[in-house]
Amino acid sequence: MTTQSHVGGGASGPGTGVPGTKSLPWWAWAAVVLVVVVAALWGVSVSSRPGLRRAAISGNEALAIGYIHAVASAERLAAEFNRGFPLPLSCLSDPAQCPPAVSTMPLLSGSLTDSYTEFFTVSSSPTPDEIAKTGAVARSIRNWVLVVLPRQPGVTGQRVFCTDTTGEISFTPDANTLPDTSGGRCGHTQPLR
Repeated sequence: MTTQSHVGGGASGPGTGVPGTKSLPWWAWAAVVLVVVVAALWGVSVSSRPGLRRAAISGNEALAIGYIHAVASAERLAAEFNRGFPLPLSCLSDPAQCPPAVSTMPLLSGSLTDSYTEFFTVSSSPTPDEIAKTGAVARSIRNWVLVVLPRQPGVTGQRVFCTDTTGEISFTPDANTLPDTSGGRCGHTQPLR
């Protein structure tokens, strides 16, 4: 009687590809491994989605806050050039819209991201006599309010941001609640620290 030994991990039975097993062919083991890997990847993606959404919202809000800082700085600069009076938002980005131009270069470059939208409100303007007396641009304003809110509340942002002539930035913690701008200031908001 002769015994054969399999050296090098050959098949030990008909239809099997895994040494020492007789239960499943090699392609079945490959399918089981593939299902386990796909299930693990799915679990990782599901568990990381809330973190990714929070990171995206934080990034969108940081860009919105940066834009608000840029607008407030441009308004301060415009007031320095324009005899103490700020200018409408359109004049900051395109000086030709406010002849005689305060500056030949735009005081505000860039725009808000697609995740947020803005509302710029002029709450009061100087009188024609004040403009004539100071030599300010005809489209000068006295007080303004800028509200920046997410286009999709809860998806692109969690907070509504507001700034006004004071340059202080504040927010509402709920993206569905707008600040009270009736007095030319950001009302019913919390200061951004």
